[in-house]
Amino acid sequence: MKSKNIRTYSSNKKLVSERREQIIKCAIRLFNKKGFDGTSMRDIAAACKMTSANLYNYISEKEDIIRLIMKEGSDASAAFISYADEVRKDLGSEQTLIKTIDLFYRHIDRNRAGVTFLYRGIAAFKQSVRESVLARESDETAAFQRILDKGCREKKFIIPDTRLTADNIVTLGQMWAVKHGVLEKRYSIDDYIRLQTDNIMRQVLRVKKV
Repeated sequence: MKSKNIRTYSSNKKLVSERREQIIKCAIRLFNKKGFDGTSMRDIAAACKMTSANLYNYISEKEDIIRLIMKEGSDASAAFISYADEVRKDLGSEQTLIKTIDLFYRHIDRNRAGVTFLYRGIAAFKQSVRESVLARESDETAAFQRILDKGCREKKFIIPDTRLTADNIVTLGQMWAVKHGVLEKRYSIDDYIRLQTDNIMRQVLRVKKV
């Protein structure tokens, strides 16, 4: 999803970037509370402590916020995938998987509100947005699958279906965002990563460690 085509009346790129980041944060909180359709542009402006006229300096419609959220998520996802592929070249499969899970789950933790909004709201999005969300998730899953496939080739892992296992790893990360209100009562993000990583490694390791 591209944000460069979103209309703005300001020529100050730094200010536009700062204001749009503010708008995203406020809008996501409202979307998660009231739903996308139940949130008006006036609601968003009020949450941002802006006038409606000022809000329209940086976006032209509510759907622009979806585009900005998608762009932000896509940039972070691309950085994660690039990191995962680079680490895979330099480290053994076991350490690569551990490091990549840690990176991905912390990325989810930093973007909990956005992940929750996209995950819960996907059915109501336009088809093009749904396809973009699913394509990004597929790319993230593929990054984990490449690590698992390498581990199987090296005879470090024994996994009947690496794609399904990769899907499960990604879903467990998303669960930290979607069920955070429940999970945070029992676990910190460090606890969650450690326990889920231990469970995943027990499932994939060819020789279980004592």
